[in-house]
Amino acid sequence: MAILETIRSTLAACGSRFGLTARVVTTGLIATALMAAAITTWSVRSFETWAFEQAQASLQANLRALKREVSRLGEGFTVEGDRLLVGGQPLNGRNDIVDAVKEVTGGVATLFLGDLGIATNVTRPDGSRGTGTRLAPGPAYDASIRRGETYHGRNEILGRDHLTIYEPIRDASGRQIGLWFVGVPVDQIARAVEAKIKEGLLVAAIALLVSGLLVAAAVRGSLGPVRHLAVATRKVAEGDFGAAVPGQARRDQVGELARAVATLQAEAASAAAARAEAEAERARAAAERREARLRLAETFETQVLAMARQMAEAVATLERTATAIAEKARQNVALSSEVAAAAGDAAGSVNGAAAAAEELSASIGEISRQVAQAASVAAAAVREAERTNASVDELSAAAARIGDVVRLIGDIAGQTNLLALNATIEAARAGEAGKGFAVVASEVKNLAGQTAKATEEIAAQITAMQAATTGAVEAIRGIAGRIDEISSLASSIAAAVEAQGAATAEIARSVQQAANGTGRVSAQIAEVNGNAAAAAEGSATVREAAEGLNAQTRALSQAVDGFLREVRAA
Repeated sequence: MAILETIRSTLAACGSRFGLTARVVTTGLIATALMAAAITTWSVRSFETWAFEQAQASLQANLRALKREVSRLGEGFTVEGDRLLVGGQPLNGRNDIVDAVKEVTGGVATLFLGDLGIATNVTRPDGSRGTGTRLAPGPAYDASIRRGETYHGRNEILGRDHLTIYEPIRDASGRQIGLWFVGVPVDQIARAVEAKIKEGLLVAAIALLVSGLLVAAAVRGSLGPVRHLAVATRKVAEGDFGAAVPGQARRDQVGELARAVATLQAEAASAAAARAEAEAERARAAAERREARLRLAETFETQVLAMARQMAEAVATLERTATAIAEKARQNVALSSEVAAAAGDAAGSVNGAAAAAEELSASIGEISRQVAQAASVAAAAVREAERTNASVDELSAAAARIGDVVRLIGDIAGQTNLLALNATIEAARAGEAGKGFAVVASEVKNLAGQTAKATEEIAAQITAMQAATTGAVEAIRGIAGRIDEISSLASSIAAAVEAQGAATAEIARSVQQAANGTGRVSAQIAEVNGNAAAAAEGSATVREAAEGLNAQTRALSQAVDGFLREVRAA
């Protein structure tokens, strides 16, 4: 597809630049070149296949020649150590045999012992023979060595690709002991093919050149009259319908083209006459249409301008009405604002009174709470005084009991003193033997004296404590009496404060209701004010719409004037 597109673009370029003759010649040359290329390609492929088939057939002949040269030494292949024998004659190093094959057939040959070459005419790049080279692993090795089959195909030998035949050599028992090898270098076949390709290309080029010249001569002779037809066609396009059209009597495509040009010439002349007549008719119709447009413009001007004047008057009336509405709305807004301000002041006063009443109610509630708390504290103080009085009574009783104990201790101390005195007297009677007892009796007497003295002091303290306890009991009883009076008074105050709080709460509710009413009045006045403002805005919108309508009316009048001018000028 890409080749066809390239050919098409090439032909188009030739046709537009060099004319029809060049295009036809180019087409013929390209077709011939493509045909020659196809034939050459097919020939090359066929020759290449034939060349490889011939090479394969020649390899069979080479193999037969190699076998024939070896058979001259005898029959029957054997192996002794590292030597391959035929008829008892060793083949190792017998390069003369493979050289004889090369002289006759021109191919390469090798004798293998196992996979080791023992005689060959294959040379290395340095010119030395490839004797001692083993068959490399590959398809040839797998077929001939591993499977014991004859291999036909390509194989690389000493770095050079060959078309080869490897055939097993077997001893009398049928055991494979070596290989026959014949081959021909692939590049040798390729050179022969390349020479044939060059010959084919040369022949194709010569054929292409000759065919191009023949096509050019034929096309030039056949298409010469076409140039005259082109001249006649160009004159028809220029309005000259009297030019001669040659070649109408011919029976080929050129004659058909000439007759078509003559027909085109006649039809073009008729079309030109028809166009002239149509042009005159269009001029008459245009004049009639212009007169009709002028009459229509006059009628349109009368009717539309009258409607425009009526619309302008209606717009003026609408503007005056909108202005009056806007003025009344502004006055209403001003009055509503004053009423709203007065209502706001009243609401502020009522709200202040409500707030003061709420504060007074809260203060009275706080006083009531504090009085109740004072009464509670007084009751608690009475209960504490009673508990203290009981404790003082218990303390007085304990002091009395302690006094009894102290008196008992005093009596015991007096008796102890008497006993100590008697002991002293008895010790004095005892003389020297009673001195120690006299000392003890003296100490006991002293202790009894100290005990009596301490007992007296304790008794004095207990007496003072009992007196203080009696005074405390009386004072506590007096305090309890006063606290009872305070509690009664606090209860009375709490009752009065509660009544005052109820009255104050009622006042606060009344004031709050008044404040709520004043707030509703203010809200309604604000709504009235908003409605008045909306009315003012609506009247302004109406006035703006009237102004826009007035402007559109003027624009309509101007557009009508312009339209009428264009209609009259047309």
